[in-house]
Amino acid sequence: MYNKFILILFTFVVSITCNANWNPGKISVRSAKVTKFEVFDRISVIGQCKNDQSIAYYANVSGTVEMVPDLQQGNKVKENDLIIAIDKALAEAIYSNARVTLKSAESAYLRDKSLFEKKHLSKESLEKSELNLEKSKHEFAKAAKMYADMLIRAPFDGEIGVIKVKIGDKIKEGDYLFSIISGELKNVFIQVPESLHGKIGIDTEVLIKDSKGNKATAYVDSVSGHISDHGTIDIKLKLKDKNDLIHGSYVNAELTLNKHLGLVIPEQSILKNDKGNFLYKIDSNNTIKLVYVNLGSRVDKSIEIISGDLAEGDNIVTEGLTKVYEGAVVEILE
Repeated sequence: MYNKFILILFTFVVSITCNANWNPGKISVRSAKVTKFEVFDRISVIGQCKNDQSIAYYANVSGTVEMVPDLQQGNKVKENDLIIAIDKALAEAIYSNARVTLKSAESAYLRDKSLFEKKHLSKESLEKSELNLEKSKHEFAKAAKMYADMLIRAPFDGEIGVIKVKIGDKIKEGDYLFSIISGELKNVFIQVPESLHGKIGIDTEVLIKDSKGNKATAYVDSVSGHISDHGTIDIKLKLKDKNDLIHGSYVNAELTLNKHLGLVIPEQSILKNDKGNFLYKIDSNNTIKLVYVNLGSRVDKSIEIISGDLAEGDNIVTEGLTKVYEGAVVEILE
């Protein structure tokens, strides 16, 4: 009987203690402070990397490729080095025949001119000789161009870029052959949406990455004032330092825009209803106030907020959002 009385008394005391600590009007939440720090927008676009001095060669004739042995990407070449030969024997024969024909026509014209001046040849015969010379010059020019198109030489000291053909390949007019590059500095050409017009300038930070993990920093060199039919703007980026990016390769350009100081909160604090985005602010007396906000830039898991009812240092609810409401009194958990 005594033990039963002690048990009832203990239960009664515990019950009183619990009721003294329990307040049904308070809701337990976790909170965070509104902070101010630098925020920004970041966009990523694909661009193509090109050296300052570069030429891409496409076939101007059809035929079979003969190439300098061991010609590969990165090989150094000197000005006038033979890079690719297309039907070399045929090219040399065409050029040689045209040159012989031109030399013969020049000799014939000089002979006929001398005879004309001595009154031994009619004017009509001299004009015919002159016409034949002009025709031979025209044919030689055509042969010289064909010769240059079939025996392609380096226009300057540099290195081979992307090369896609090999000895024995059958090519047709218009096929890509190779590129030759010179100079350490490279450019990256990108296109951005029309909506970014006026938002990208020389102070825009740019990070370049290629598929192999190579990175480089760049700056905006020029922005086209023309908007394309596809609604894009052309931008030229110039790489700042020596790098391992490959001419002709496609890279990812990450642009940092609109850098500024802003009020920032954890992104999970934002809720939305039919009136817009809102959050729960905790007043100095731990009372909840619903505040509608406009959203700005996102940085990691934080978001910029714009509202006249919020200031740096204000307390907002981050956990317990489904339990609180306008005017509720809360208890902030550690």
